[in-house]
Amino acid sequence: MRHRGGASAVDGKVYQRCTSNPAVIDLSVQYILKFFRDKPEGDAFLIGNNDGDGWCECDNCRALDDPWEAAHGIVSTRFYKFINAVAEKVWQEMPGKEIRSWGYQKYRTAPRGVIPDPRLNIGVAMHGRCYRHSLDDATCPTNTTMRGILQDWKKFKSTIGLREYYSCFVGGGVNSTIEYIPQEDIVARDIKYTDEIGLRGWMDETPPPDGVFGKKFDMMSVRESWRARFPMYYIAAKLLWNPNSNTEEIEYEAYQKYFGSAGQIMQSYRRLLSKSWQDTEGHFIYGAAAIGIGRSLAKVGLEKELLGYLDAAEKAAGSDEVIKKRVTSEREYFALAWQETARQLEKSTSWNDVHAARREGSIKIDGVLSEASWAATSTTTGFTNKDDHLAQEQTFAQILYDDEAIYLGLTMMEPTPKMLKTRYDKTDDNIWADDSVEVFLDPDKTGSQFYHFAVNSKGAVYDAKNIGGVEDKSYNSQCAAAARVLDDRWIVELKIPYDSLKTKVTEGDSWKVNFARSRRVDEKVEYSSWTDGGFAQPGSFRTVVFGAEPSPLQNGGFETVQELTDEKAQARFLRGWESGNDPVLAPIGWSLHESHPGKITIIHDDVHSGKNACKIENGWMHQVFSAATDDKLQLEFWAKGQGSVQLMFFQYEVSAEGKLKNVPTVMLGTVKLTDHWTRYVFDQTITRPDIGRVALAVVVQGTGVFDDMSVQKK
Repeated sequence: MRHRGGASAVDGKVYQRCTSNPAVIDLSVQYILKFFRDKPEGDAFLIGNNDGDGWCECDNCRALDDPWEAAHGIVSTRFYKFINAVAEKVWQEMPGKEIRSWGYQKYRTAPRGVIPDPRLNIGVAMHGRCYRHSLDDATCPTNTTMRGILQDWKKFKSTIGLREYYSCFVGGGVNSTIEYIPQEDIVARDIKYTDEIGLRGWMDETPPPDGVFGKKFDMMSVRESWRARFPMYYIAAKLLWNPNSNTEEIEYEAYQKYFGSAGQIMQSYRRLLSKSWQDTEGHFIYGAAAIGIGRSLAKVGLEKELLGYLDAAEKAAGSDEVIKKRVTSEREYFALAWQETARQLEKSTSWNDVHAARREGSIKIDGVLSEASWAATSTTTGFTNKDDHLAQEQTFAQILYDDEAIYLGLTMMEPTPKMLKTRYDKTDDNIWADDSVEVFLDPDKTGSQFYHFAVNSKGAVYDAKNIGGVEDKSYNSQCAAAARVLDDRWIVELKIPYDSLKTKVTEGDSWKVNFARSRRVDEKVEYSSWTDGGFAQPGSFRTVVFGAEPSPLQNGGFETVQELTDEKAQARFLRGWESGNDPVLAPIGWSLHESHPGKITIIHDDVHSGKNACKIENGWMHQVFSAATDDKLQLEFWAKGQGSVQLMFFQYEVSAEGKLKNVPTVMLGTVKLTDHWTRYVFDQTITRPDIGRVALAVVVQGTGVFDDMSVQKK
């Protein structure tokens, strides 16, 4: 059955009155009764909607809604009034038959205006949760929200359980061939938590290992799904039989039976893999881009350690070809799901900060972007799909701000603008189901709460506040929006007042932001975004810095590095230094002082922000940038370590021929480093005449780890 837009369709017949129409209820009853008659062995029947957020908008259907739910875009009461009516008629003729339903999409929250029949078997869909943390993890805001949803459902006497998505919570990417994330620890805690709070069921959809699949699903991600996560299902099956069972004993048994002589080694391997997943900072919400898996492989030495376990397991397998094949499969899964996404992440530019400029002069919100402020503002692009391919049609983003609001200029290239789909024109309609552009703002950088906007080519706006994965449509941003369609593009201009975001902006502040686009003019929908193809994934939002000009210091976060596999290239960069990376990693823009060699290592673990930081041991590194006499420079950086660091500005005069001449160095200061990330700031005005270049020199005695280094011209 499906209920979409202004109509309901049952068994191929369309009814404009939807779930409020008695004919729909009667036809649904007849369909279910026929199902049970054809299957006298007594299979259960599940009543649910097809995927999609469209629901009937006729007066009769709206009259079924609870007022609070209607204001928040929820249809739980409407849906369960319909389910109750259908189920009651089925049970009148066939008492005792099992009828199931679910809490899903717009009816995932418990209904407020009706009590579901206690004879129903209801599963609450968990697709909005975080899969890096267990449901009972009090430190995870998203899962705290999910626990609240489950507590609301618990008040009903219906058999309530969890409907999980461990087999499909990653939203595609280079590892679309296989989803390979050891979740056994999290699943075990989830099942025990489900039992502790008195829920009766837990289920996960997964393809069987011996299944026969049609052309659409005959792919590695389906065929190998079970094998890639077999310990999770083994543990789940045992715990569902007895939630009080010892998880460690079950896990040991699983590995011994599956990997035989290599069982203990493979258990250690997968436990390390699982630990790295859970220890990675941030959250992983259903639908996140696969590239995010690569972050869990960032710890220095981790990849080598994991591969060492696989090597040892292959040796332990000896002549047993079955065990060898199973270990080889694990290596293949690891390469596709972890190593490839880690390489992809290293090349990604989505970590780079973006700067918003202060508005100068007036701006009219008309979708034209003709004012001088827009012309003088930098533009960012490079929207990608979740498979890390550049979008076929690119989107360009510009950001301005003033003392009252943030302004967004978004340009969507489109060769066929007459084919743009625009079905919705009312505020808080399902705007994202049109050709649309979406904006996600996390001003407080919470990583779990954000504001969500969607605008289509008519200028219609959807705005909501998302808290832990739940959208509150009653939020009103009072934004001003305009859209304009041209011959080869369409443009959205948006003004969002700070008051509606409960914040203000001052020079140097930063937010977490994402822009995303749904292009629907072709038969195949193309989704793309500013952050690796993801949409509502706050852990992947980019940093937008307000006001301050981009630092003349290049790559101060050490995010952009180059692998040097050629010995000559290594020698040119290292200049007598030792590298702590294999292969050698060179941070773009930085040089090493050959007269003061030390050791340099690009680290990925326990960084201040982004994916990298730079560790220097007993050496000097430096970078040259443009500066001039009377420039007021402010050096800011974050550091930690054991030892001290001295900061200097080398100064250079530039001749008419462009040659540099050294002049006296400016000593900025020395700090003693601590074991904790600490922010340091130094101010210096260039006073010597004829200065054209300055080099920041970082002189380390002992060990220093550095991140987010910037020089601003005040």
